[in-house]
Amino acid sequence: MIHNSYPPINDYAFIADCHSAALVSTTGAIDWCCMPRIDSRSCFGRILDWENGGYCRIAPSGNFEMERSYIEDTLVLQTVFRTAGGAMRLLDCFTMHEEGEHRPHQQILRIVEGLEGSVQCEVNIAPRFDYGAIKPWIRPYGEGGHIALGGS
Repeated sequence: MIHNSYPPINDYAFIADCHSAALVSTTGAIDWCCMPRIDSRSCFGRILDWENGGYCRIAPSGNFEMERSYIEDTLVLQTVFRTAGGAMRLLDCFTMHEEGEHRPHQQILRIVEGLEGSVQCEVNIAPRFDYGAIKPWIRPYGEGGHIALGGS
């Protein structure tokens, strides 16, 4: 189950932190996200421009079946992917802390967990700022991290 063009809107689930929001597709892609605020310009906007809008996708390579739900009473999205070789779970959410309503982390957390067998996983990150107009540079940052820089 891999989309090569715009999926229907009901293929998307919503995650948020009271300031930012993102739409996560059934293929494990964040195709819409504005940060640091929901009215900011997009950093992932593939929902508007499939070729140039930007996205972040984590999913099994090849064919898979998928089921998803929110963890009870949260906006933590749980997606379970099943392949011929095994199963994996993807958790998606915005990080929060005690004062999150007033001082959000402004971070998306994506956790991949192996459930059974072996699953070949792909990770594709292609941020595009300003509704796809700016293709940022991705550079190493800190210990084991990266940063996307673009614009003036």
